[in-house]
Amino acid sequence: MVGNLKPSFCGSETSLKSNFMLYYCSLCSQIRNKYGITASASLNYDITFILVALSKYIKTDSTETQTKCPAKYFLGKMPVLQQDSFSKAADLSIALSSLKIDDYITDETGFINANILMSFANKKYSKHYEKIVPTLSQDAQDVFKNYHAISKNSETDIEIVREQSGKLAYQICYEIGKQTTIPETELIKLSQLFKLLGESISILDPIVDIEKDITKNNFNIIEYHSTLNKSELKNEFKEFSLKYLALHQEVMELLHKDYENTNPDFFTILKKSILQNLNAINEVSQNLFNEVVFKLMDISFAQAYKCSNKKEATLATIGTLPLMSCMPVDICSDYCNDAAGCSNACTHCSFFDNCDNCGNCGNCGDCGNCGDCGNWQFWQLWQLW
Repeated sequence: MVGNLKPSFCGSETSLKSNFMLYYCSLCSQIRNKYGITASASLNYDITFILVALSKYIKTDSTETQTKCPAKYFLGKMPVLQQDSFSKAADLSIALSSLKIDDYITDETGFINANILMSFANKKYSKHYEKIVPTLSQDAQDVFKNYHAISKNSETDIEIVREQSGKLAYQICYEIGKQTTIPETELIKLSQLFKLLGESISILDPIVDIEKDITKNNFNIIEYHSTLNKSELKNEFKEFSLKYLALHQEVMELLHKDYENTNPDFFTILKKSILQNLNAINEVSQNLFNEVVFKLMDISFAQAYKCSNKKEATLATIGTLPLMSCMPVDICSDYCNDAAGCSNACTHCSFFDNCDNCGNCGNCGDCGNCGDCGNWQFWQLWQLW
């Protein structure tokens, strides 16, 4: 479940990034304290998102201190929190990295030195893995065991991969949450959200990696199904993209329903992260098939996403990407004119750290003419949601 949840803070308040980094640095500090400085390579955003989701319950039972940061010049100090959840998160980061290394070694057929290096790392992480997993609940132990088996064997049934990835994400969230004061019902609900995220990542991984895998002759389950079914690669890519979009919709609905008001920092950062992945899918589709994925699937945003304000959905095609013009009243009807009450949509900055052709975007939405930014459509999608 590691790799495709990446935070974006473009256009967000500085405090949003600072809060996220507090949990990221706290996790890093705990990993280094327990497993050494080289183990900080296991630090990942996925588990940080879980910690941010639990922030309301962590802060009431934690102490704040400072740690020397190896990523800062002259080991500058960063604020960190200390609480049992970070210790458990550190253990699970190491265990998750061990699974990731196993999966890499199984799938990769590329540069031999890289494989030698990963095999060396695998020996070290495997020792930690064997000590960590027995300390988990029996349910979590079973999930790690099953996931390890499908990773080692290059499982070709995507539904099995999806199921096990979802269970793994659920148990990781649940194990960390048990170290906090979160009520059981709330923890189950949050774990269910991460279960859906884990399932979606299992579908997304082969989609965004397919170009690299084809080039390196690595195993990719989409290409495997194309060969097995004697079908065009484009058709299999389409099927996987549809699976991902269905899960994407479920995640978005849960996120809005349960966390928009109760945990706005978590809601905002996760939402932007998820929407970034749509752009990644489109880029791959464009590179491989010379078509963006929505056109490839013969569907529109209006079909893929629900209209947020119940107005009748109409389509406006800009370039090759069909866009939904069912938008809140403060967004320009024609996308580019400075209409009264237009808000920030017309200034089109994407979720990324700066606009493609606008230079540094200090405050998202302040740069250039509408349409200059290569990913500006997704700023509109963000506003829509």
